[in-house]
Amino acid sequence: MKKVITLFVLILATSYSSYSQQDQNLNNLISGKWFIETMEVENDLMNLSEEGHWMVFHENGLYQLMLGEEEQVGTWYFDEKNELKLDKKNFEGSSIIKKLDDKEFKFSVLGKDIQYTIALKK
Repeated sequence: MKKVITLFVLILATSYSSYSQQDQNLNNLISGKWFIETMEVENDLMNLSEEGHWMVFHENGLYQLMLGEEEQVGTWYFDEKNELKLDKKNFEGSSIIKKLDDKEFKFSVLGKDIQYTIALKK
């Protein structure tokens, strides 16, 4: 019986460790300053790369978003399914990560009446 309990604890610890490592890797990938390249709204693609739009994801769960002359601040986190969750103040709807690596980040927001996709680069 002790062997079964020890094995169970070992499996549980390993699973938790790999989940925490994966979560930390996602946090490391998303953290930092990203420049907004494009925004697609209802099949209308807008090139924003030359207009100085950016988004910073801070490790403490805050973000800053600069669109035009207006800076917005909000919160972000990854849920237990590793889906990006953004506050409802600036991003109303659920978000889906399309691509995330150390150079590119693309996500879609599915709102009640609208869907838009934002492509960012480091």
